Amino acid sequence: MLLASVAAIRQKLGFDDMTDINFAIATALDAAESQLASRLETEFDQGTFIDSFYVREPPYLSGPAMETQFKLRRGLVTQLTSIKYADLPANLADSTQAIDVTAAGQLHPDKGVIHDFQTPYFRKYVQVAYQAGFAADPANDASYLLSTVPDWLQQAATLNCLIGMADEPVLSEAQVKLNTKVLGMQYDALLNRHLRYAPSSVLPL
Repeated sequence: MLLASVAAIRQKLGFDDMTDINFAIATALDAAESQLASRLETEFDQGTFIDSFYVREPPYLSGPAMETQFKLRRGLVTQLTSIKYADLPANLADSTQAIDVTAAGQLHPDKGVIHDFQTPYFRKYVQVAYQAGFAADPANDASYLLSTVPDWLQQAATLNCLIGMADEPVLSEAQVKLNTKVLGMQYDALLNRHLRYAPSSVLPL
């Protein structure tokens, strides 16, 4: 699935709308998805998810101050639906111990990490329901709906695509040379700001 525009990349390279360059760009963009998913530790397809956690006690506790971080299985969260907790997993479905998701703490949607500064979890099972990912483009089932894909991720997919295309014959024939070293530095710098690095987080069961 494509995370950036074939036409925009083609224009960046200075090519007209031709089948061979369009195919080369689309192939490189398709490969970029799996590489980005690996680096960012998340898939991109849209869905509704429920993650369960066990918290023995807040990882950070100092007097009245506390913090519990939860790292969801998926990043690129579009909606945090509910956070519930109970003494036993079987009690989660009917638990009335629900947290106001707007007041629970700070959600980093791209990273899929929740910071809860208020709830004193002690030997609690926690269940988080959320939505994440991007819908397919109704006009192009090979692409995500790019209006829902963040600019930084489209840029990362574009850079990855350009690096992958550096040795394409179609570029050599047109005498287009790409500086993969510079592109790689831009790519790494961009992704490093969005990596799902959260070492003190509680992980899903």
